[in-house]
Amino acid sequence: MSLRTYSYKVIRQIKILSPFSEFMGAFIVLGGLLLCLFSKTSLHLFINGYHSSYGDIFFIHTTLLGDGISACLVVVVLRFINYRYGCEIYYCYRNSVTTNII
Repeated sequence: MSLRTYSYKVIRQIKILSPFSEFMGAFIVLGGLLLCLFSKTSLHLFINGYHSSYGDIFFIHTTLLGDGISACLVVVVLRFINYRYGCEIYYCYRNSVTTNII
């Protein structure tokens, strides 16, 4: 692969990730400003003021989406849809499990 082809691929990826980068940049700046203006304790208590029992149920179940059974189901479904994507997700999951064990 020539340098010119590689640079075009990099530029294309930067254009794809640009909205995400802008959102994350704004989020980091806003979080930094809030931490400069308020103490960490007061921000924590403010956010906890919006606590609901529905949130407890929702986040318990969404946390369980990251377990092995859900990942295996995603891999199986993706292998039927697109074999390459299924293999990539499998290797990513396998590497993350290995990293967590180590």
